This record gives sequence, structure tokens and C-alpha cells, in this order.
Amino acid sequence: MPRTLVCIAIFWSATLSGACRVHAQEPGRFLPSGEYLPLIWSDPRAPRTATKLLAVTRGASAFGGGVEGEAGLGREFPVWVLDKRDNGDYTVLGVGGGVWGRFNMEGARKDHISTDWTFRVPVVIKRGRNLIRFGYIHRSSHLGDEYAERFGLVLTGFSRDELNVLAMREIAAGFRLYTEVAYALNAQPQGSSRWVSAIGFQGHALRYGRVARPFGGVHVNLDQDSSWRPQINAQFGLILLPNQERRVRIAAEVHVGPSPQGEFHRVDETYVTLGVYIDL
Repeated sequence: MPRTLVCIAIFWSATLSGACRVHAQEPGRFLPSGEYLPLIWSDPRAPRTATKLLAVTRGASAFGGGVEGEAGLGREFPVWVLDKRDNGDYTVLGVGGGVWGRFNMEGARKDHISTDWTFRVPVVIKRGRNLIRFGYIHRSSHLGDEYAERFGLVLTGFSRDELNVLAMREIAAGFRLYTEVAYALNAQPQGSSRWVSAIGFQGHALRYGRVARPFGGVHVNLDQDSSWRPQINAQFGLILLPNQERRVRIAAEVHVGPSPQGEFHRVDETYVTLGVYIDL
């Protein structure tokens, strides 16, 4: 844990010192408006505000399957523009976080199964069609009290402090490929493996109307602690009000592989969802 805190302190010091120098040259770059940070639509734990209804055919929890609900509240936003050029290239420091709660929707109690938390400090560098995001991510997960009480379970205390790098390239207008790798400085429970990687793509139609625009993406996550079994999450739907900074997306989603719930990340689950996502 001390090593983790030292790494975080060094990261913050180096980043903020650079930010102060650039800010002195280019005032007005604090809390900028605009889309500086990439949002991976089909990453099931990306910070966003959403509500989803899941039809679970193979569940990771002791419920085994059935109808479940998931609600998310989160946002990732730019804090400080370190560099911005006339050609659209930039370097920006951001911050973000989110929380996801999963609930069993069958029965009167609507048991709370688990909650997943994330906190992020990204630095994003864009050059032409290429974008790199690196930084620190904290992840943790906790079983719901009702769920633990019902099944007499003991909390495992899933937690990770990761250094993360994502590389993304726009290969055509509106269409992007990306790859990601992370290493956990601290991983709980003790003895957990530390490497995670991901690959994926996402894209949207450019000209389909001012009200709605089709989009889609596939995210494949590979976690060493889940024996590198692929976690596949595909999402397809419509972007409403596509020309606004704040958009609503309606999407269907298919998940196969290890669960995105931290407490169950070693257990496979399969589900189909229908959700509403708000990009604030």
C-alpha cells in the first residue's frame, strides 16, 4: 500500500507541475467545454449514467439467472488543458469516477447483489487520428447486504489500484480501433493476478439525421486473474440528439464471459440487456 501511495503522489506531482506551466502561458484552459476524453461505449464499467434491464441466462451470483437490473452513475470530464493546437491536437488532464449497482428484480425484496466503484485520473494526448490515454484507476467491489445475508456469504474485498494505458486510432471517420493494458500496483484479495488487457472497436454513422444516429461497438477484456478468458461485451443502438454535447443513447447489449462485477470477476455469466445511457 505505501508503494501505491508513492506512485500516485509522483504521478500527481509530475502532471500538475506541467499543467501549471502551460496554464500560465494559456489562461482559460481550466475546466474546458468540449469532448476531450474518449468514452468506450461497450466497456461495461466505463464511467457513465445509465439504467439497464438484464435477462440473465447464466448468472455469476448465487441467483444463477433471471431478471436483473443495473444502475450506473458516473462521469469523466477534462480538468486542465495542458496543450491545444490549431490543428485540433491537444493534451488534457481529466478526472472521473462512477458507481454501478446490480439488483435481482425477481421477488419482493429486489436484493442488492453488488456495487462496483471506479475512480480515474487520466491524461489524454491526441495527435491527428491517434489518441493515447494513460493514468491511474482505482476499482473496488462490494457485495450487497441483502445478498450476503440471504446466502450467508463472507465479503472477499475486491480492490485494485492500476496504472493504465489506452491507445486509440480513428481508421475512418466515426470509426475507431483501440487497445488497452493495465497493471495493478495493489490487488485484493491477496494473491490475485495483476495484468489486464483489452481490445475493441466502435463507430457511428455520420449522416443519418439530426435526431438519431446508429452506433455500435465490441469490447473484449482479458484479465489474468480470470485465466485470460475473454469477456466479450457488444453494444448496438441509437444516439439521440447526436450533435449535442449531452446525448442520450438507447442500446441493446450482449455479454459473454467473466462477469464485470468485481466480486464475481472469475465467474462466467451470459446476459442480454436493454439500456438507456446519458452522456453528460
